[in-house]
Amino acid sequence: MAQKDSEKEYEALKSEDVTEQLENFTNSNSSQRKKTHVRTFAKDVAEQMRTDSASVVKIALAEQGRHREYEKIVKNTKKQQVIFLILTFIFVVGGAIIFAFALRSEQSTVSLDQSIQQERANSIVFSENQIIVDVTNLSRSEIITNFTQSAESTREKGITNLIAVIKEGSLTRTLNGGEFLSTLALNVPSNLISLLRKDFMIGVDGNNDYALFIIISFDNFDNVINLMREWEPFFVQDMSRILTVQTGGDLELFSRSFQSEILFNKESRVLRDRNQGYVVGYTFMDRNTLVLSTKLETIREVLSRYSNQSIK
Repeated sequence: MAQKDSEKEYEALKSEDVTEQLENFTNSNSSQRKKTHVRTFAKDVAEQMRTDSASVVKIALAEQGRHREYEKIVKNTKKQQVIFLILTFIFVVGGAIIFAFALRSEQSTVSLDQSIQQERANSIVFSENQIIVDVTNLSRSEIITNFTQSAESTREKGITNLIAVIKEGSLTRTLNGGEFLSTLALNVPSNLISLLRKDFMIGVDGNNDYALFIIISFDNFDNVINLMREWEPFFVQDMSRILTVQTGGDLELFSRSFQSEILFNKESRVLRDRNQGYVVGYTFMDRNTLVLSTKLETIREVLSRYSNQSIK
């Protein structure tokens, strides 16, 4: 019975109604598919945004890290520049100070020839000034003239050290004590020359009529005393020009004997004129050094300076 009712129902349907129902059904399914597609797209967009946000954060963090590294590099560069400027300033100032000191030293002293390779003649006592005297290939008379002219040319107060030098090829060296004394004193005992040390000094006392003096150093005090006494008969003859011994026409001075005296608490040998005036003499400053001069005040000055140096 039911089946028959259904068949009657289908038979009662028109073709237009069937077509309309199919279209409605199709549209309904299409709408549902569209709604489903929209929801899926939105989900995809949300997912993509979450992914993009994560990427943006990563990029921001990376950029921040690069910025910190850049700031660190800039900071280190600035430190290096500051250090470089400080070092440059130190080098410039230090160089200027050294240059000024060298210039001042050069102006305050008379320099020896730069080619001098051997030891410089020692100023045995402190001297305010010094003069170089070249005695290369000079005769005895010429050497004496050079020294006396140098002594006369200086008008400086205090002590001036006259440094004798000789040139040997491309080198210049100072004269030693034995060479100096044997060149000037023709009658000096050869054994005395052998006892002399290299150090000696010939100086000018600007405080006492620019008198010349000679300081020699030696070994073996006892032998030197005896040898100096052997030389005494010829001393005035050998040293009268270099030390400017004033004979006053008294020829007896060339044969007069030296006598032992104590000058300024030092053992001395002195030549006096007929009026007992001091003419020339030598004084032992210690057991290895003696000074010769025609002026008692010059001997006093030399001894005073020598004593002060020993105390220091």
